[in-house]
Amino acid sequence: MKVGVGHSDDVDGEVAIAEAIAQAASAIGEAPARGAMLLLSVDYDAATILAAVRARWPGLPIIGCTTDGELSSASGFAEDSVLLVLFAGHDIEVAAGLAEDLSQDPLGAPARAVAAAGLEGATLCLTTPVSNTCDLTAVLRALAAALPDGCPIVGGTAGDHLEFTLIRELYGDRVLQDALPILLFRGPILTSIGVASGWVPVGREYRVTSSTGHRIHELDGGPAVEIYERHWGALPAWRFTEYPLAMYTDDSDTWVLRAVFSGDKEDGSLVCAADVPVGARVRITEVQRVSILDGARESTTTAIQGWNGGDPAAVFVVSCAGRKWLLGTRAAEELSAVQESLGEWGDVPIFGFCSFGEMVRVPGRASQYHNQTCVIAVIGHG
Repeated sequence: MKVGVGHSDDVDGEVAIAEAIAQAASAIGEAPARGAMLLLSVDYDAATILAAVRARWPGLPIIGCTTDGELSSASGFAEDSVLLVLFAGHDIEVAAGLAEDLSQDPLGAPARAVAAAGLEGATLCLTTPVSNTCDLTAVLRALAAALPDGCPIVGGTAGDHLEFTLIRELYGDRVLQDALPILLFRGPILTSIGVASGWVPVGREYRVTSSTGHRIHELDGGPAVEIYERHWGALPAWRFTEYPLAMYTDDSDTWVLRAVFSGDKEDGSLVCAADVPVGARVRITEVQRVSILDGARESTTTAIQGWNGGDPAAVFVVSCAGRKWLLGTRAAEELSAVQESLGEWGDVPIFGFCSFGEMVRVPGRASQYHNQTCVIAVIGHG
């Protein structure tokens, strides 16, 4: 497998995609393009960008989404750019699948998307679904159930520049909303995944005693918003993202981050980025800016240590947009941290984006939907 990355931040969409196509095509050389991922800012006309790719490679399976930032080894980090990734080679097969109206059938949609792809025996699944219409933890687990045992899943949810209204998913030549696009691979592909954030749980545990979807009503029988008042005082709403909750859903010490968007003083609830079930345990977390970069290094190191294949073909980075917001002017340093951590793999193509949530299925572990997290996937031949 060869991976070609093309990346341009030209303000003219037609120029940007022409540059990205030329770069990606040059990178794969004579290897046949089998599939593609397209990641782009909401400031471009997505339909025009897709049409240009389809004109160059008619019928090529394509998925993608709008993002809150794009990153690559080709052009670094950008908040308004077009990133095209080509997956090529004689020894792999790639197929795209789609399920629309995800919010209407979140448990059945993954099986419909896998069936639409029509590729049995998948060895890798990439996905870029809608971010804010349903319980993506349940979606991820249903997707895992629809795929072969041991098939890794790596993805991130679509985003925009904090508008939450311009989010789009991409599939073939279509620009969609409320959809689940997937890209399936079959062949001798190996994937090693690292997951880390940099945040650290602090203070006591609280039990979720009342919740509805992504809204926590009560912790230990009292108003959920009081957890923040007890620890930090009355925080302005924009700072909640800095203090996500560590969520434990079983009796182990394993936790995932749940971003908190706001607190409702009227009813005492906390509004989170994803579902938090009744019975879960939660703790407040803390982070320093340097620790966010340490999380990217840890994730990369974990992925490298888990690799036991040949030379990697690419490194896929899915980093939560909340990390970018907190890093501010230092946002580009996260990509630098990943590149430094790759060491002797420094020439391996890197591609990725800033998402509104991270989806991971590591074989042998529970599928997890994350917030505020950096996911690194090393992809190549087994």
